[in-house]
Amino acid sequence: MIILTDLGPAQVLHRLALGVEVVDVVSRRLAAEQLRVGREVSTLTLPDRFDRSWPCLGLPSSGFGRFRLRHLPSGQDPSALPDLPATLTVRVDDPSRRFVPRRFRERLWTRQEVAAPDARPPGGAYLPARARLLRPWLLPGSAYPLARGVTALRGRVVRAGSPVRWPRVLAIGPGNAVVGWAHGDERGEFLLVVTDTGTLPPPAPSTLGIDLQISAMNPATAPPVDPDDRCADLVVERVPRSTAPPLPAELDNNQLRGLSRPPDYIVSTAARPHLTLQVGELLTVRQPVVFAV
Repeated sequence: MIILTDLGPAQVLHRLALGVEVVDVVSRRLAAEQLRVGREVSTLTLPDRFDRSWPCLGLPSSGFGRFRLRHLPSGQDPSALPDLPATLTVRVDDPSRRFVPRRFRERLWTRQEVAAPDARPPGGAYLPARARLLRPWLLPGSAYPLARGVTALRGRVVRAGSPVRWPRVLAIGPGNAVVGWAHGDERGEFLLVVTDTGTLPPPAPSTLGIDLQISAMNPATAPPVDPDDRCADLVVERVPRSTAPPLPAELDNNQLRGLSRPPDYIVSTAARPHLTLQVGELLTVRQPVVFAV
């Protein structure tokens, strides 16, 4: 943690291990709401007084939508111990349910790799901060504050009368194009915002017909539900470590946007519901959407 400069030795107080920038899918900007982001730890190591619903060490915030994990000397920051694991699970959550939580498995650049360019002579290539960046998009939750004039759909996914946990929903519009997508929560509730009209030419129509494609964790392989931690069975998405410097597709892709289907998810075999939306209005579907295997 010492770098030799032309003016003499300089102590490095921290090095960035991982930066997290959380994007709001609706606004396409950094989420302005108060979120919590942390790296998960084993509940076996937690004291009894620890909040079992949040088995994480929180990452310090760097402003709205930005969080950081640092390589630090011992004792300076409980969220960034000197020997961080090679891989860790990052959890992004909003207890107020404005966003649906997500979990990511990330492989870190080690302290040695980050510090190598500062050696004399340099022991490795410079790692730009963007190569240590995770940029997930969060989908709106049941309490998301929709603006007036937004075309959206609110519903719930069930299987055999019980809520389907953490479903994913695609809205298929004209020309078989995806015109919106949503993540459901542990209660099966989802809020889908329509962002396109498919292959329909302008001007925009007053109504839009869509089909819903539902996918969810295969019930045969789904992990057990933890009564204390609602996110314990939420799918963990493995994110490849970016190259240095990172390619644009490594920081913005269908997986990070929440658009691609996780490997453990299967598509419902039930008939796709067909709905007609009024453009500029919110439709609440009273009848639950059925997920079948």
